[in-house]
Amino acid sequence: MQLAGRYLRAGGCLIVSAENPYYSCLEWDGTRYVVARPYVGEGPQEYASWKGVPIVTHHRTLGTFVRYIVAAGLHVEALVETPLNPAAVGEAHVDPARWYSVARARLVPTTFIVKARKPRVPPNLL
Repeated sequence: MQLAGRYLRAGGCLIVSAENPYYSCLEWDGTRYVVARPYVGEGPQEYASWKGVPIVTHHRTLGTFVRYIVAAGLHVEALVETPLNPAAVGEAHVDPARWYSVARARLVPTTFIVKARKPRVPPNLL
């Protein structure tokens, strides 16, 4: 985020869209969703990918995303957690064991979007 803050022109806008950090904390146990990982446990997490190759993600809380944006000198203008769009639901999304499923999306929004702007006047001159 620090680079974004440096590279944006005064008045420039940054849009960040990512998977909702709480979404990956839930797992299907065969009958219901359970909290399988602590939401506040930040850092690298390994997952089995759908192609058989393990992947590593770096879990951050939503608060951490916002703190990084603010620390870069940007002003948060909007934070949106996207609701489930019933029109976008396909048959593949019905199985609750799948990563992206309707059942999970009804519990937790799948993504979030932050809109932030670099001030036109440097903060130390306000």
